[in-house]
Amino acid sequence: MRAGSHSWCISRRLVPARKTPLGRLVEYDRRVKAGEVDDPTWWSWWNPPPPDADYADPATWHAHPAYGDWITEEYLTSQLRQLPAPEFRRLHLAAWISERDIWLEPHQLDLIGRCEPLTADDHPIIAVDGSWSSDASAICAATADGRVELLHLQEKPFDGPENYRINIGDLLAAVMEHTERLMVRSSHVRPLPDRPGPPGASATSTACR
Repeated sequence: MRAGSHSWCISRRLVPARKTPLGRLVEYDRRVKAGEVDDPTWWSWWNPPPPDADYADPATWHAHPAYGDWITEEYLTSQLRQLPAPEFRRLHLAAWISERDIWLEPHQLDLIGRCEPLTADDHPIIAVDGSWSSDASAICAATADGRVELLHLQEKPFDGPENYRINIGDLLAAVMEHTERLMVRSSHVRPLPDRPGPPGASATSTACR
């Protein structure tokens, strides 16, 4: 490569997005900004709205660099009606969505811890984030009336080692324990890399009974 030359990476979203050139750059950018990677030569500009911003509020749409020019409020209002929330945020608000659909919207996470522990009588479903990078994992249960309970969590401690990895055995044991205890109607699982999901579950939705 010539001195002073530049590398350009143009990528559209694919599934799994992390395997695209852009996906790898996004992950590297996150690690640099989190201090996990020391790279003084790295620079990026990424201007999504704040995580707690309401994506449906026109005031948030100013994060779109073309808003007010050739992207109009009428156009985004139409897009909002046509697209799923994750797709709208990805296309118009610079949100990096690794899956086409997400199980919980960010504002729904605030519901965790506000309900009594769920039981089999509540007929919940569970979602398992196996974490492809193995640095964190979680299991949540939710009911049709909007109650959410965090069942299991593994994440790097604040002062933990940079090479922290979750305990896969503990994660799978917790999945089986809560699936049997709650007699879940279905489970939504994002498996770990190079590992199948637990019996009776898939990366989309699998009925458990």
